[in-house]
Amino acid sequence: MASNPVIIGRATLIYALQDAQGRTRYIGKTIRTLSERLAQHRRAAHKSKLPIGRWLRKNPNASIILVERVEVGGD
Repeated sequence: MASNPVIIGRATLIYALQDAQGRTRYIGKTIRTLSERLAQHRRAAHKSKLPIGRWLRKNPNASIILVERVEVGGD
């Protein structure tokens, strides 16, 4: 008798960073909560020379929204 495989892990969240007008600037993915990921982006932006870091410094009211949730084992 075959048993179902046990899948260990967390769902992957596809998210967008948006400016105050709702324009999307960045799409990313994470297994953290969206608030944790946004905080991580903001901390990294202080020293970052990457475009997203510069954009976040200029857009302190940027928000994060869920685009899609991919369940564990999903594609």
